[in-house]
Amino acid sequence: MRKHRGKVSTPRSPALAGLIIGLFITLTIAMANYFWPQATAVKDALMISLVGVSVSVALSVRLKLSEISQSIADIERDAQGLAQIQQWAKKDSSVLNRYTELRKEIEELVVGTYRLKSIDEVFEDDVRSIDELRAGEVLRSTCPISTVSAKRAREQIADLRYLASIQAHIAAAQRGVDVTRIYLFRDIAAFGDDVIVAHLKDLAGKLRIEIILHSEARLREEFDYLVFGDRRVSVGVVGGNTGTVQAATVHSDRDTVERYIEKYGRLRTLAGSLEVTITKLQKFRARN
Repeated sequence: MRKHRGKVSTPRSPALAGLIIGLFITLTIAMANYFWPQATAVKDALMISLVGVSVSVALSVRLKLSEISQSIADIERDAQGLAQIQQWAKKDSSVLNRYTELRKEIEELVVGTYRLKSIDEVFEDDVRSIDELRAGEVLRSTCPISTVSAKRAREQIADLRYLASIQAHIAAAQRGVDVTRIYLFRDIAAFGDDVIVAHLKDLAGKLRIEIILHSEARLREEFDYLVFGDRRVSVGVVGGNTGTVQAATVHSDRDTVERYIEKYGRLRTLAGSLEVTITKLQKFRARN
């Protein structure tokens, strides 16, 4: 068992530290007057230093008092606001419901979670998070292609929000981020749309593209999530009538992020390269 040596505590408050220094300098000046009555230059220099320290202490104390005053004002304002909300809630239950929702959102933020309630918010948050990644970090990205129809799938990859996200992926790869994007298709026939294949071929020259066929992987559920380095994961909510993401929940706590990093690793064991999947498509077409 290690023995810990006692540590001499040091003042943490700037004002207290300044005061101690000021007292030390004052004692030094007194000693200089006593022992070296002719050392005028020394005394003058010490006196100037003392004045400077005194001014610093005064400013520091004033700043601390100002911060305390501001904090008290903030608390009072919050209390007044809460009282006002309670008054409105007595007249309108919608106010109370909204306040309850906001309280829940704040509680979630405390544990590093927030919700994206629309597809616009999802794409905006994705692009912002991707833009924050730097060389050496890893972007683990997924994208379920709509299972509704081939037309809907084409519309998905032509959506301006999707294209903005793709440009963010490409820019990240160009600045040294390790980018992998896994696309999920219902089956080989759904994958075999010429427009989509051409799009994926173009991406494959800029990103690492991998494919999962739901018919082969037998996944229990649809997925849509992006893991931004080891910072956060955005977990999409896939709409039942669209087959694409409609909302998302973002988690920043380490346990959740690590769980999705492991989950992504398992997905990659089920995925195949674009080249392998195109070969499967050619064989499928030859048989049919």
